[in-house]
Amino acid sequence: MPSDLAEYLKLNDPAFAVSEASNAAPDSAAETAFSEPSAPTVPPSQADHSHDMAHLEVAYAEQSRVAPYYIKALRTMPKLSRPLVYSSEAGSLWQIHANALGAYFQPASLRLAEEAAEAISAGDADALDNDVLFARALVAEAYRRRIPFDLTAQVLRWLQMPENGGIYHSMKQQCFRRLVHWHDVGALVAMINRRRFGTAIFSETSQKIDRHASDMAEHGTTTFDPLLTERQLQEVYDYFLGRPVYNGHTAENRLDNIQRFVGYGAEAFSYGSYSLADSMAAPHLLELSVDPTLLEVGRRHLGGTPLLSKIYVHWDFPHTDHLVPDGVTIGDYHRDLNDFGMFWVYMYLSDVDMESGPHALIPGSHRFDVVAKRLEEALRKGQDFPHLDRNLTVFDFFDGYGYHIPQSVKLALFEQDQKFFTGPPGTILASNGFQLHKIHQPQSKRRLIVALRYQVSMSPRSSALRECDSVPEHLVAGRVNMDLPTRQVLGTIVNWKESPYYRASDGAAGTKAEKKNAATSRRALKGGFLFIGNGRTGSTWVTTLLNQLPGVASDFEYRWSLPKNATPDEVHRMVPDMSGTFLADFATWSGTARYAGSKLIFSLEENDLEAAIEGIRAKLDRKVTPVLLTRPYSEVLLSFRFRGPTHRLAKDGRTPRGKESVMLRRLRETAEAGPSYPTIPRDELMRNLFQLAMNDVIGYAIVLNRPDGYVLEYRNIGEQFEDLVKALKIDVPNEVVAHAPDDPAVRKLPALDASAAPNFKAVRPFAETLFANLQDCIRERAEWRDLLNRQIEAARSAGLTV
Repeated sequence: MPSDLAEYLKLNDPAFAVSEASNAAPDSAAETAFSEPSAPTVPPSQADHSHDMAHLEVAYAEQSRVAPYYIKALRTMPKLSRPLVYSSEAGSLWQIHANALGAYFQPASLRLAEEAAEAISAGDADALDNDVLFARALVAEAYRRRIPFDLTAQVLRWLQMPENGGIYHSMKQQCFRRLVHWHDVGALVAMINRRRFGTAIFSETSQKIDRHASDMAEHGTTTFDPLLTERQLQEVYDYFLGRPVYNGHTAENRLDNIQRFVGYGAEAFSYGSYSLADSMAAPHLLELSVDPTLLEVGRRHLGGTPLLSKIYVHWDFPHTDHLVPDGVTIGDYHRDLNDFGMFWVYMYLSDVDMESGPHALIPGSHRFDVVAKRLEEALRKGQDFPHLDRNLTVFDFFDGYGYHIPQSVKLALFEQDQKFFTGPPGTILASNGFQLHKIHQPQSKRRLIVALRYQVSMSPRSSALRECDSVPEHLVAGRVNMDLPTRQVLGTIVNWKESPYYRASDGAAGTKAEKKNAATSRRALKGGFLFIGNGRTGSTWVTTLLNQLPGVASDFEYRWSLPKNATPDEVHRMVPDMSGTFLADFATWSGTARYAGSKLIFSLEENDLEAAIEGIRAKLDRKVTPVLLTRPYSEVLLSFRFRGPTHRLAKDGRTPRGKESVMLRRLRETAEAGPSYPTIPRDELMRNLFQLAMNDVIGYAIVLNRPDGYVLEYRNIGEQFEDLVKALKIDVPNEVVAHAPDDPAVRKLPALDASAAPNFKAVRPFAETLFANLQDCIRERAEWRDLLNRQIEAARSAGLTV
């Protein structure tokens, strides 16, 4: 940080100095002033690059009066476990945070801020827990990394929300647009998470660990001595030969749902990937993932506890055709954008040489200064680099994955720096995921590799943005230490019985009552909601809309029974535990939200109606409002049968306004092309339709039994969203609710063409009759058994045996 920061900021008036007086509660005038802040000088949507701190000068000076209130707010939430302040007059949370942070950043405070930052960097626990010192250090760290304060404020806001990874998906585009180095934001995330959850020292310091940490900081890569014995490596290899693979670079991005064995069809494609469940069940890999040496190097590199978010195990097969589309581009140098801070650990399970596809990377390319220096030298020489565009800037290299820069340009700059890692089974390489790297396509031999991804935030278990199901606790019980640090490391990939970040239980088993008290000891929820219905009735859409609202958290998906296939998809499922209540469940993950909810979705499998109705009613709290989502059964069945059992709303998360997610665009193209659907027997379609109707009988019985029960039809979600928010008793400003449906990432999926589906025309009248019966009963508020009898009669009239 520059020593004469006042001159740098062109602020000659030290308007505010932090002193002991700042520690006192502010007077009423300060609180009144804060409740009506002036409009910020730089709105969050401003397109220019806010690195020019002069743009923020006036805002900082104007808001100096609210700094004492900011300190008071910090003191009242020692672990950043509650939102700082909320004022409807202020318009939005980001503005309040930005004003408060900007006010705190005054020249007279800089020396104290520097000292606080140094103390926290040195591991001073007292400084980390001290409200005022932490506020100073946060400000100093943001400035040192040239992060605009409104962006810093949003980091702070998102990290106080439930552990749903929203920060990553909501802020990555802002980083791109404003030329903020991604990993600088990761440093703030790590710093705040250290205060919230603490961090453990996983291994005593040693020369070896110091060397690994130094190599990671300077070069972005380091190699470890083998951590598994030859016998253990052979056991892992033999295990995977006995498991089938999906034809994709990852199991989620597979071409189809067929699992093939190596030696029996898997080699027909360029990649073969194992499911997360198979990878977690493999011998020795889970134990490897919590190795103290790996975790300590990861902790020092990321600045906080390394959170294991994925275990990838995949084959690379030599190919000139049948290339997996998702895997073609990874043969070019690119960056991974899974999180703001990443620590990848790769281990070969087969012998790897230049013929079998070694991992290739460019050391140091994760560092802004290294790339800037290399580009400056190349542009100065000019004629020696004919591939370079004279308008190319260093920011182009840090904007997105890097695929937009031709491979020839990247090689012109870094070809002499390339490193290809070869070695026998057990070879271990660690890398910063933001570093330029690629897979060197196998030429004549196949390769089997394990990749462990550690990161700084909790993105994988996040509403519609998860990459895969988490695994149940019993898959790891008895294999690893169950202490708090280990549970934190595995907390984004293992579905612990209680929140993985809850401090009080500290791994102790405890009684059921103790666990319940621990889970609900956070800030009490004012209310909750539960969406009940069939799949494809808009539950993902409406919960995503609700997640736009401040103080609202909607996450997870209940299933009445476990799915038959434990294959990865992008839906994190829970099976209702009948020993508790829905509100108690919500409290375990809702963090600081005032309102929380989830959805309970029924599949096409038969359910015991009486048991389901009684079970859900018993678990439904008075504060939880049930909502039945409905949609014409013909539309639901088309989507189920011809789009597969699950869909992903938007794999890339949020998109910039005016753009669509890749998934939505692909689905629309498929719909417009008029896909050919397989012929499905009429009786099977009829039974599917009847099961959809039976599922709605369950939901209808739940909603009808409650005076606050609400029914929402798919086609009306957008128009009735404001009315729904009122029915759920969610207290947020009307203007915020009105704009929630505007985000293009939550559009409905394109309609399917029913005329292209053989046999579907024949069952459409039956579908229409069933749905009309439901609508009639809703209108009449008939008893749920009346609805059941009407549906059974309709089925028998259509020739279906029930």
